[in-house]
Amino acid sequence: MKTGRLLKNIAAAIVVGTIAYFLARSLAANWQAIQPGRLEIEYRWVFLAYLPLAVSFILGVSGWRYILKSLGSDLPWTRCFWTISGSHLAKFVPGHVLALGGRIWLCDREGVPKTSAATGVVLEMIAQLAASALVFTLYFLSAHRKAGALYLLAALALFSILMVLAHPAILRRVWRFLPKYGKTIEGRVSHSYNNVVALAVIYTGAWAMQGAGVWCLARSIQPDLPAAAMLSTVGAYGGAYALGFISLVTPGGLGVREGALSYLLSGLMPLPLAIIVAVGSRIWLTVFDVAMTLISIKFYKPGASNAKA
Repeated sequence: MKTGRLLKNIAAAIVVGTIAYFLARSLAANWQAIQPGRLEIEYRWVFLAYLPLAVSFILGVSGWRYILKSLGSDLPWTRCFWTISGSHLAKFVPGHVLALGGRIWLCDREGVPKTSAATGVVLEMIAQLAASALVFTLYFLSAHRKAGALYLLAALALFSILMVLAHPAILRRVWRFLPKYGKTIEGRVSHSYNNVVALAVIYTGAWAMQGAGVWCLARSIQPDLPAAAMLSTVGAYGGAYALGFISLVTPGGLGVREGALSYLLSGLMPLPLAIIVAVGSRIWLTVFDVAMTLISIKFYKPGASNAKA
């Protein structure tokens, strides 16, 4: 194992362990905030949470197909489903490198040029992160929010910077600073800025759906959580996702996302419940990812080339 990778793994273990310790400590110290007999799970809300998550996944696959088509590779929707889910579980490796590199490799097997796939991956990452930052602004609609105006300004600044970065004239200048996934990608593929804006809109809807699913999870253990809290829950999820995404040390934002989500949701419910929801959302998403990966195998056809120029 290379020294750099070893150090990154050690750093990841320290970060995840530290966050897990403080979450567990906070859960134990604040457990008395939950009234005796109050913690009962309404499983219908847990199952209902998977409906908006499924919509989010459909939007994500459609967004990936849209960006590939705009780059000259018209891959069928089912094959886009496979290229995403086939590499999904690798996102739990720190930095998302294997997941995204695997996406490029699978697209190459489908007849999509590596340059187009790599460009699509970069544009997708920018659009996803920008959308999550934008969704975070919904959190500030809540009268019980814990984050101050500085967080709002940071979210708007991140969104603005990313959308500027995605402009073809800007991205071409900073291309050499972007990580290279898998084999070296030679050349660049031109893209339309309108396509990036459309992709950001698609992912804004996707993160909103995932946030709605988290609200359903919260409702499963706190039945009196009002419908008005949904927008703030959606915003909290967007902010937590953004922090987890830019955490290049921890795998899949593990620990960072749960810590941020616990903190933000504690403005809407008791801290112990917020921690349970945050940790439960990780399990909820992982179960869904595994299910989608298993389903996507149906669309795997060795040696097939399905991209249309």
